Amino acid sequence: MLRRFGLRRFVGAERQPHDFNDDAIGRALLKLFESQVGQTFAGLSQQAVERLGLPSRDTTHLDTTTVTLYGQYPGQNDGSIPTYGYNKDGHPECKQLVAGVTTRADGIPIDVDVCDGNMDDPTWSREALLSPGRTLAADIRAQTLFVVDSKLVSHHTVADLCDYGIHFVSRVPNTFGLSSDIV
Repeated sequence: MLRRFGLRRFVGAERQPHDFNDDAIGRALLKLFESQVGQTFAGLSQQAVERLGLPSRDTTHLDTTTVTLYGQYPGQNDGSIPTYGYNKDGHPECKQLVAGVTTRADGIPIDVDVCDGNMDDPTWSREALLSPGRTLAADIRAQTLFVVDSKLVSHHTVADLCDYGIHFVSRVPNTFGLSSDIV
């Protein structure tokens, strides 16, 4: 199976399947997390798009999902990842984390982010769009149409997006009186 996916080229020919035990994978994931994985992933994704000669896309999609975790996590009651939060799956007794993903229109992910279980969609989307160095370079961001969840839309955020020259499309949230009139 290693040969089928070219994994030996990636990890080195001297590696054997037994080298990938849960301890080794855990240490590797921890190092990856500590190394600004979002920026690393975005850079690798951009290199893959360029090397494969994929056409540039002018729309990008942002969204989050909740990952419910089952089991015990001793020593993890300090508010770190994972943590308790509003659980969409109806399991408030379970810890969770929130994964934020930014993808090109063709589904290729360009940014990933893992947050504690209390991260909400509006806060994550706002940070993903407005934080320097996140998601896309500023010059590309200005040419991109972002498709976002209606939870991002607020008077404050829309004003900031306009100030930064970020274009987006979303439906009007139910919190706006205009929503019921339109429906």
